Amino acid sequence: MTTDPRDFDAVARVIAARRTSMVVDPDRDVDDELIDELLRLAAWAPCHKRTWPWRFCVVRGEARAALGATVAGAMQRVGDPEAKVDKARTKYLRTPVVLIVGSAGGDTPNRTAENRDATAAAVQNLLLGATARGVATYWGSCPTGANDDVARFAGFDHLSRLGADPARAGQVHTMNAGAGWALRPGATLCLHLSARYP
Repeated sequence: MTTDPRDFDAVARVIAARRTSMVVDPDRDVDDELIDELLRLAAWAPCHKRTWPWRFCVVRGEARAALGATVAGAMQRVGDPEAKVDKARTKYLRTPVVLIVGSAGGDTPNRTAENRDATAAAVQNLLLGATARGVATYWGSCPTGANDDVARFAGFDHLSRLGADPARAGQVHTMNAGAGWALRPGATLCLHLSARYP
C-alpha cells in the first residue's frame, strides 16, 4: 500500500472535526447518492471472520413518523413516562434522514461481541465520511425495550440488535449542514441494506 504523507494530515483533520451536531434543518434533504457513498465507506470497516455484520435501514419522509410511533409504542409498553413517550413520537421528524444501524448476532457470545465492535467501526467510518462531506450527524441508542420493534421495522433478521445487549448499535441521524467511489481491484464489498423507506 502506497500512501502520501499528507494523507495522515487529512485523516487527522476529519477525525478532529467530527462532532455530534444537534443543529438540524429538517427540510434540507440528504440525497440518495450521498447516503450510498457513506454506506459504502461504512462497509470498509474491519470485521472478524468476514461476517460483515452491519445492517442499515434508510428512513426518510413519512416513515420517520412511523419509526417514532414504533419506538413510542415500545416505550409505552415498558412503562416509560408519558412525556418521554410523546417526545419519541416526533423525535425522528427533526432530521430529514435516519439510518437505523443493527449488528447481526453471532454463533457464540464472543462472535456477537466482535460483530458489535465491527458495526461500531462501520458507523465511525460513516460518521467520518459525513464530516468530510459537510453533513452533520449524531448517533443515538435505541431506547430500552424498543430493540426488537425497531429491528422488525427496519426489516433486520431476528438476530440483529440495535440498542439492547448483547450487541449495541443505534440510529444515526443525518442532516445537511452545508452545502466517485471505486472498489479497489480484487476487493469484495459486502453491504447489507435491508430497506429504504421514502
